[in-house]
Amino acid sequence: MMNEKLRIDISKAKPCIFLFLQMLAIGFLLWLTLLPVEVRWADANEMLCMGTPVIGIMGIICILLNNVKMKVTIVDGLVMIWTLYYVGRVWIGAEYPCGTDCLKVMGIILLYFTLRCVLNNTCLSVWWLVVGIIGCGTYEAAIGIYQMLTGTSRHHLFILTGTFQNPGPYSAYLMIAAIMGLYAIIFYKLDILYEIKIKSKYVFCYLYKLISKLKNTKSKDKAYSAIYSVANLHKILSRIVLSTFYFFSSLVLLPLLVLPATWSRAAFVGFGLCALWIYRNWYWKYRYFVWGGLAALAVAFYFIKRGSADGRTLIWIASLTSWMHDIWLGVGVGGFRNACTEGIAEMWNANPQSGIYGSAGVTDYSYNDLLKVLVEQGLIGVILCITTVVFALVRLYKQSKVLFLGMVSLIIFSMFSYPFELLPYTIIAIIVIAWSESVNNASLSLNISKIMCLFLCLITIAFSCCLKEEVSDRIEQDKNANLFASMQNAAFLTDYYKLLPYETDNPQYLFDFAKTLSSEKRYRDSNAILRKATLVSADPIFYIIMGNNYRDEQFYELAEESYNKAYAIMPNRLYPLYQIMMMYADIGEQAKAYDMAKVIRKSYVKIESKATQQMRQIADSIYYNGDIIQCPDKYINNKIFR
Repeated sequence: MMNEKLRIDISKAKPCIFLFLQMLAIGFLLWLTLLPVEVRWADANEMLCMGTPVIGIMGIICILLNNVKMKVTIVDGLVMIWTLYYVGRVWIGAEYPCGTDCLKVMGIILLYFTLRCVLNNTCLSVWWLVVGIIGCGTYEAAIGIYQMLTGTSRHHLFILTGTFQNPGPYSAYLMIAAIMGLYAIIFYKLDILYEIKIKSKYVFCYLYKLISKLKNTKSKDKAYSAIYSVANLHKILSRIVLSTFYFFSSLVLLPLLVLPATWSRAAFVGFGLCALWIYRNWYWKYRYFVWGGLAALAVAFYFIKRGSADGRTLIWIASLTSWMHDIWLGVGVGGFRNACTEGIAEMWNANPQSGIYGSAGVTDYSYNDLLKVLVEQGLIGVILCITTVVFALVRLYKQSKVLFLGMVSLIIFSMFSYPFELLPYTIIAIIVIAWSESVNNASLSLNISKIMCLFLCLITIAFSCCLKEEVSDRIEQDKNANLFASMQNAAFLTDYYKLLPYETDNPQYLFDFAKTLSSEKRYRDSNAILRKATLVSADPIFYIIMGNNYRDEQFYELAEESYNKAYAIMPNRLYPLYQIMMMYADIGEQAKAYDMAKVIRKSYVKIESKATQQMRQIADSIYYNGDIIQCPDKYINNKIFR
């Protein structure tokens, strides 16, 4: 009898255990999205790798306690196929160092499958996710307000950045929270009020019938008192619910108020398109006026930040130019920056007179996540990406329109920025998709046994533990590299070589290493490191240093080739041309130095500075006087640039 009672108690406790584990996992992951975002490794990356095996253990507990078989959906299969293709592309190609990116992607994929085990046949309400995401967005908005008031943003050029490093990606969090909150207020306010009204009606009808039955009883006064108390309590609870809803509605407005301060056009576009869909029934009569006004606003935004828009257009065109040489498989994972620079150089050599190069800059991101997948993984990779996203969105639309709208706004944002290269947004996307796929009403799915599910979960945990060790090791090596960053002291050469296997995709480390070797006159070793750096960075400085090394070795043709490559990938900088001019002057090629001085005098510069003015003055001296000795002080200043 005691054992049977215990089994009954455990059976009743199962839903509470499921709910607690699911809320704990989701709450932990949402908290990670609020930690500071870094370029390479952040605290959130390490905590995620430590938390994924724990989430996997939670998944095992849920599988053991759950009597419902796990269903493998179409999206699960597509994610697995895309993962296998990604790993195969890295393994077969290996054209570019991509250790950091690959480890981050693997961490997110393992998180998806562990979450699927935890959320299987989920009883977690969609409002836990909705309120959690909106609450995180409100927190980010509060941080932005605090930064504006105190001047404590994470970037000296911007007044607010949130937990991010600039307001561009930061604005996406505000956008998601604002659009989801707006949709919830408009469409769920009426549902909540209607539900309260209906329940109140049922309660009072029940009380009326109860009063009628008790009219002839002796305990009429006590009955009236009890009924009045119950009715009064119901009124109080209704008011509490309404007050909570209106307080929640006021918090939703906070991200919407802070969003314009970011000046993020990608966020404006994402929010605007989703808002048009929400209000489609209300503005449709005046749609042409609305669309015309938005088109005029878009043109105005373009001219306000024209340089940024033209720069992104150049990045897209140049990347597609390189992709055309490897249509099906792409250039290789981790090769986007190199592909972009090679594309710009190819375009420049084909048409140097075009004015599109005026806004060129150092390319760190694709500003279009789908384009990055296309360039690095080819047409096969982008087809898998689009197919997976479409199936996931179709399923999500059926489960929760408010989450669907938030994800659509993020996808629109990703067409003009790089949110999915940042951990917070990949975590949010994985949470939402894993929840949507775990709701037990999929029309097309495959049931798997509990034993198979446990086996897969154990494999995922094992991979997660291995990944945790590798990530922890790389984070530790990154910290060691940062200890002597920018020092360029020969005493650290042994340490540089020890860290090289871990830091081949770290441009700053490779720059310091190459400069240190160059200062020790180990020019060939320096150039070997610089060639590695050109694979992972779009900065022309690596070609310039390579040219300086060749020049010091008196390999002048190779030096000129390196300088010309630096100028071709960024044709709005004078420094490569200046180095060619000074090299000609050094070796006595006065005619060539004169021709190059003439080119410098006519060249366009993106940003004028004291350095560019000095370069032009030296070019003027050579052009007018024919001899650099006419301005010896400026010639000495050449050492500043080298």
